[in-house]
Amino acid sequence: MNLLLDTSVLVDWLRASKHEEIVTSGGSWGIRLLSGIVAMELLAGTPHPREQRLLDRLLGRFAARDRILCPTVEEFSRAGRILRRLRAEGHPVTSAGFLNDVILSVQARHHGLVVATTNRRHFLPLATIIGCRVLFVDHTPPALV
Repeated sequence: MNLLLDTSVLVDWLRASKHEEIVTSGGSWGIRLLSGIVAMELLAGTPHPREQRLLDRLLGRFAARDRILCPTVEEFSRAGRILRRLRAEGHPVTSAGFLNDVILSVQARHHGLVVATTNRRHFLPLATIIGCRVLFVDHTPPALV
């Protein structure tokens, strides 16, 4: 199972070295990839120099292995249609984080990846709406939806 890492997992890793086995280790988790959206969120929200250095090294390793996925026009289009449908159904679609998570979910589905996250609030409904697979890594053992 190949993983697309969500910002929530990487923030925990940067701040408290949590989820090491998900972020950097081998084992049964397969290949780890990042979305360019997640890289942007992390770069925008990492204020501490120590975390910035860790992040720079991590992004460098992912980039060197060509494991950063930038959303395609097709993926942006699909995300836009999903957001339009959610608004029409009365769901609040206002936070940048939720918009980014829709794009991430679309990317995961398109590439056959599993989103690794701790964010149940966004990804439980997105797993159903978009049909992507999600691994909640803060559950013991990690829970696959």
